[in-house]
Amino acid sequence: MTRRKALEKVRDLKTMAKEQIEAEVRKCRQQVDLAEGSLGRLEDSFRQCAADFLRKQTAGPVLARDLDLFYGYFRDLGSKIDAQKRSVQECRSDLEKNQDEMRRAFTEERLIEILHEKILRREELDAEKDAQKETDRSYLSRRKGQ
Repeated sequence: MTRRKALEKVRDLKTMAKEQIEAEVRKCRQQVDLAEGSLGRLEDSFRQCAADFLRKQTAGPVLARDLDLFYGYFRDLGSKIDAQKRSVQECRSDLEKNQDEMRRAFTEERLIEILHEKILRREELDAEKDAQKETDRSYLSRRKGQ
């Protein structure tokens, strides 16, 4: 197998790897978007509940049972928000790792492409040299024949 063919196979493998990483990056971006959307909804619910609680407080005395319900809901919602923030951070971290991997894959693919071009140019030069040698030999053999 020539160097060119071997390099073409490596290039094809690098291209496939890059495409797989790009798919992973898209998937991670979707996960980040979903996680951030869920976090936003939880925070909206928390704000809405806080506004409801404030309205109840300003409307008059709040029953102990209602206070207990609100505080329990705030605590649970706060826990869910904290868990969702961790989830968002993990998704972002995964996205960052995949983006770094994608940059490396692009760099590797480009380096392989440059090397492939150099090999092609070298093969073309070698072919031109061989053709020139053959032309020179033909010319010299014709001159000797005269």
